[in-house]
Amino acid sequence: MNDIVIVNESPGIAIAGDVLIFRNSKQACLYLEYWWVEDGEGFALSLSGDRLVLGVKDDQVVELGREPYENGRDIVLSWLQSVAKTPSTDINQMIQSVGFTA
Repeated sequence: MNDIVIVNESPGIAIAGDVLIFRNSKQACLYLEYWWVEDGEGFALSLSGDRLVLGVKDDQVVELGREPYENGRDIVLSWLQSVAKTPSTDINQMIQSVGFTA
């Protein structure tokens, strides 16, 4: 489970912004742009809550290491909750969600 990486594009680590989930750091690094890292556009944590230390080499994002992050697991949980879908019990909302009108 430590391989799974959650990326949060946000000005603050405790604020869930645009949250993306990757199978591993290699996939996350391939997806991210070098400027994202250089400009400090967000944060990357492992599922266990460790912070990924990211860098740039030859305009490619690379993982330089990992370090424990205080309350990292709680932060990851809040990020995941922000993207989790809550099923609706309202029939009109369900109908609209599949493209029909009530």
